[in-house]
Amino acid sequence: LNGIEMNGVNLSNANLSEAQLVNAELFYANLNNVNLNHSNCTGIVLYKSNLGFANLNHANCSSGNFSKANLMFADFSDGNFSGANFALANLKGVNFKGAYLSGANLKGANVILEDLEEAYLVGTIMPNGDIHP
Repeated sequence: LNGIEMNGVNLSNANLSEAQLVNAELFYANLNNVNLNHSNCTGIVLYKSNLGFANLNHANCSSGNFSKANLMFADFSDGNFSGANFALANLKGVNFKGAYLSGANLKGANVILEDLEEAYLVGTIMPNGDIHP
């Protein structure tokens, strides 16, 4: 599925564990409760998509675009989201334990800062626009 364009697709509850979605475009997609654990989603575009309750643990989504997406209560544990764009995304209740967010953009995102305490944040742009040391 590398490079595939599936804008507006409904993949809710799909099992895409270990999928190869490098540079895939899924604008406005419904991925509610999707399983993407151990997937390679490098450079994926999920602009304004719904990934509520999605499982992305151990996924590689480095440089992905999640801007304005709904990611409420998703599981990002132990995943690689370095350099990803989460600007204006809804990240309420996301599990970031062990997630790599170095260089990620969280500017304007709806996130509880305590949820980020166990994530790697070096160089991350925080919701208020400050860069994490």
